[in-house]
Amino acid sequence: MAEPYCQRPPGPLLRAAWVAADGSPHWCDNDIMHPLDDDPPVPVETLAALFEGSTDAVYAVDAGQRVVFMNRVAEQAFGLTSAEAVGQHCFRLVAGMDYDGNCTCRAECATIRAARASLPVADYDVLVHPLVGRRRWVSMGIVVARVAGFEEPVAVHMARDLTSRRELLPEEAVAGAGEAAHGLTPREIEVVRMLAGGSTVRQIAQELVVTPATVRNHIENLMGKLGAHSRLQAVLRAAKIGILS
Repeated sequence: MAEPYCQRPPGPLLRAAWVAADGSPHWCDNDIMHPLDDDPPVPVETLAALFEGSTDAVYAVDAGQRVVFMNRVAEQAFGLTSAEAVGQHCFRLVAGMDYDGNCTCRAECATIRAARASLPVADYDVLVHPLVGRRRWVSMGIVVARVAGFEEPVAVHMARDLTSRRELLPEEAVAGAGEAAHGLTPREIEVVRMLAGGSTVRQIAQELVVTPATVRNHIENLMGKLGAHSRLQAVLRAAKIGILS
């Protein structure tokens, strides 16, 4: 039987989304579990006031992906007032892309599908392209909430700017690959090059005269530095920044 999963969002009004082993969504409130569908809806004004003082850019969208509210930090980040943003499709305002340049902010995105099902959404990084202002990397956190006046759950997006702390952007990384290579050690570069050549963990271990466990540690480390979630993605990103040449 699968273990229940609990993700606790910030704020006194929003409780932790909990998914039971049978897949049914619940809220965690003082260690008492009850179905999300029975949770009393929060007035949108209360929800907006809760996040107005946040240092993150916060905006919420309904099941149709139209903006419901936007705090002051989000206004500055996206170059629009809340009045201008409300009612517009979020994906047109954010135009987010992932590390590989794939469009993540789009109609019927994975986030809105999960929100409609009242399921928690894992944080993810996205490169936003606002209508006004510079593009930036943000860590996007999602809280799914019941809001008065909306039949389906609302997805509250909390965007924290990562640009100053992230690795170089892809095109900048290409130019600086010879200097930094995303912090990979010479051995990690050697390992990723061997992965690109089709070598298995066991073959790499034999070639480098180390244990397979050591190779797996190198792979885990280089994947983290490249922001990759798979070996294939690590190889593709290494190729993009010139490590494989």
